[in-house]
Amino acid sequence: MKQASRHWLLQPHVIVLVTVICVVGGLLLLRWIAARQQQVTARVEVAAPQIEAASPKASASPLPRALPDGEVERTAARVREVSALVMGLTLLAVQEAIAGNIIPSSEALTERFVARQLLPPTIRPSAARAVLESETAVLYLRYRVEPLALEVVSLGRMPEDGTPIIGRIVTGRDEHSALFIARQSKGATLPDPFLPAAQVIALNWSVEPWRERAFAPQEMEQMQHALRTAQTKQ
Repeated sequence: MKQASRHWLLQPHVIVLVTVICVVGGLLLLRWIAARQQQVTARVEVAAPQIEAASPKASASPLPRALPDGEVERTAARVREVSALVMGLTLLAVQEAIAGNIIPSSEALTERFVARQLLPPTIRPSAARAVLESETAVLYLRYRVEPLALEVVSLGRMPEDGTPIIGRIVTGRDEHSALFIARQSKGATLPDPFLPAAQVIALNWSVEPWRERAFAPQEMEQMQHALRTAQTKQ
């Protein structure tokens, strides 16, 4: 009986059938295992919250950097203040003279400038006469009626505010309008009003062209002519 069974199992068609069953069964088993792995991976990817949690951080823009605030920046701001004051005060003095209201002194010019609400946004009145103020400087006005000349002297409140600055408008002589900047903060010698440029430079000041818009020589001549005409009529 055992020999008959062994003989039957060794038949070629039986061996082929068993082989086919094993191969097909193995393929089905591998496909089932692969399907299980794909299902597990898909569930993990769908449930994973890392991408959503990280997206706000990735999209958040960096905080803006603070603007520079040093001696160079403050000096530049003070130069703009001086330029605005020199231009505005000069125009007011000329307009008033043409209208027959010659302003006699720097104190009167400052008071009228403030009363007309012509101060730049960063400038405010001071308790002292012929003096204005800003956050970084105290500004002194020097004024001469004939020939027309005007200076704004800006002194920094602290060393970090920069060196002294003088903005000058002059007419009636060879001196040119200019911007003077002291080469040092401590021990800087303040020049006398309307001192010739060569003498100002000798006091350790540098002379520079206006960094902002300034009057052209032709404009200065026209203003001086208008002032003389107004004074002659009076």
